[in-house]
Amino acid sequence: MKNAFQCSNIVKRYDGKTVLDGVSLRTQAGDFFLLAGGNGAGKTVFLRAAAGIEEIDSGMFAMNGEDVTSMRPRLRGATLLPARDTLWPHLNATENITFPLRNNGATADIATRAAREALLALSLEQCSARLPCALSDSERLRLAIASMIAITPRLLLLDDAFATCAPDLRMSLLRFLKNYAAKNNLPLIAATANPAAFLPFADQVAVMDCGKILQCGTPLEVYHRPTSRRSAATLGAVNVVEGTLLHAGAGEFVARTPLGDLRGALANPAANPPPGTLLDLLIRPESLHVDAFPPEENAFPATPIPDAPPQAHDKTNTRVRLQERIGDLSADNSENTAVSEYHGATAIHRYRTSDGTTLRVLGTNPHTTTLPAQSAAASPLFLWVAPEDITGALRAQ
Repeated sequence: MKNAFQCSNIVKRYDGKTVLDGVSLRTQAGDFFLLAGGNGAGKTVFLRAAAGIEEIDSGMFAMNGEDVTSMRPRLRGATLLPARDTLWPHLNATENITFPLRNNGATADIATRAAREALLALSLEQCSARLPCALSDSERLRLAIASMIAITPRLLLLDDAFATCAPDLRMSLLRFLKNYAAKNNLPLIAATANPAAFLPFADQVAVMDCGKILQCGTPLEVYHRPTSRRSAATLGAVNVVEGTLLHAGAGEFVARTPLGDLRGALANPAANPPPGTLLDLLIRPESLHVDAFPPEENAFPATPIPDAPPQAHDKTNTRVRLQERIGDLSADNSENTAVSEYHGATAIHRYRTSDGTTLRVLGTNPHTTTLPAQSAAASPLFLWVAPEDITGALRAQ
């Protein structure tokens, strides 16, 4: 397919340290490909290598079936929007767009027309004569995107470019870029350490850690069927319960855990691990249900862990107020931070099971609504989870 992008076995080393370790990806033209991973995962180095800015030690990059590994950045046609502002401070908005075009050989008329169209597409036509210092943060970011699309790229690369954006602006720009890529049949690869805002736009997502691709698939596949606790935690909050496999078949399993025997779905349905295999049972907070009358299967008694009373100066009841956030890489079930996480009308509460395990459960925000667990405090409470919402991943040794 025209403008399809792929890479095979990309390896990059710095001073003997491997920062890209056999990375292989493929995305079709018009697709929004999300590369998710924490700091130090290798995302920025990979994007710079894909753009031709960074040389690699081995491997191949291809566009539309053509090997572009040794091609210079200008000829490769990839544009990279980095996390930091790269506008020229002494050039106005129009000149920031026309300068790289003229540098690449475009005539003054062609460059000016391309700049006018790009500014119009990003609603910046009124800012054409302003210097970057006279632009708002939103306008500077939109100008950077206008400069990016004005050169008619073959590949769009975003390196955590919207990390400091207001949510509404980030959503607007992501929607614009997704539509632009689809309309122009271009692959778009966005790298981020906070994938929650990007997932609704992504066609494919790859989880990256320590220079390797841990898992790749659709957002639903990777979110609901993570192949490891690290992959699961990269895309959102997750409970990890360690278990020992009793038996498996037809993509399902039963494992013995501190919570009792639990049934779930294998992360790799084609695998048939033998009894005794160590598993990580991965459960999203929204998959756990609080009930006084649970089903017989996958249910266990639990008690809500109360929040510490807020201090008089505490103004954080309606936002996240703890050390970890949804999307943080921690998959720890401990009560090191025994406090709820607030997200407007919803919150992630902590429950302690009879064996001492602490689990995170998505529920209502008690500061805006009545917490069901509190209203039912007189009755014994149970947590339960449907088998299809438990993913069994082989535990890393």
